[in-house]
Amino acid sequence: MIKLAKFCGFCFGVKNAIEVVENLLKEEKKVATLGNIIHSPQVVLNFKKKGVLVVENPNEIKDDEVLVIRSHGVPLKIYSEIEKLKIEFKDATCPFVKRIHKKVFEFSKDNKFVLVAGDKNHPEVKGIVGHCKRFFVFSNLLELENFFKENENLKNEEILVVAQTTFNIKIWEETTRYIKHICENCVIFCSICSATIKRQQEAKEGSKNCDFAVVVGGKNSSNTRKLFNICSENCKTFLIENVDELENLDCSFKDKDVFLTAGASTPDFLIKEVFDNLNKKINNLN
Repeated sequence: MIKLAKFCGFCFGVKNAIEVVENLLKEEKKVATLGNIIHSPQVVLNFKKKGVLVVENPNEIKDDEVLVIRSHGVPLKIYSEIEKLKIEFKDATCPFVKRIHKKVFEFSKDNKFVLVAGDKNHPEVKGIVGHCKRFFVFSNLLELENFFKENENLKNEEILVVAQTTFNIKIWEETTRYIKHICENCVIFCSICSATIKRQQEAKEGSKNCDFAVVVGGKNSSNTRKLFNICSENCKTFLIENVDELENLDCSFKDKDVFLTAGASTPDFLIKEVFDNLNKKINNLN
């Protein structure tokens, strides 16, 4: 039997970013995205077929092209560069990410310190810290403990704590408890989006009492990897980007209970393809 997650597939921020690009294409604009618009190989390839370019720097944009800022957001200096170059652009940054940018920017005006829970190499986190003056990025409790051992003076400063929108809720709760315990004046701003919390909670519960879990999504997607990690705590879990990878798994799903979920950048058609294929395997249908 397949236990399909209720909360899976495109989130609000992803839908918004895709609509921005699609609307520009309908207006017959030449479109270029600053980095991949979302972490979905299928969506990126589909837009490429429609003529959408992917650039890494605003100075690559031609006069007749419209630049779209990806859903993950960008550092403040990128906006300055776009303005300086007088480029036509559309901002497809997720509104929840925008909220973090505003929060850390306002807090940083007085040179206050910001702690960011997340992956320092992820584009969303790079965008967040690009709105700060003084900051540190941590991904787990150990990194945080080591940081404060080397920076004892910060315990007495006013500190803002924010999180990447797709951060692991369990680690967030663990690390913020620690920060509250050692810092006299901290402001905790839980910026993990509600869609992420629902997906992670469902992954935790849904993967229990199952033989296998299958997570569908881009392997470079932060939220997809976290779903994989959560499910892996309860059962054998597979992370796949497409239905072909499901076919190549060295595993028999016949008569098994399988929990199926997907990342926030995974298209509905792909989830359906995997669901139908899994159903055939479980029921031994040709």
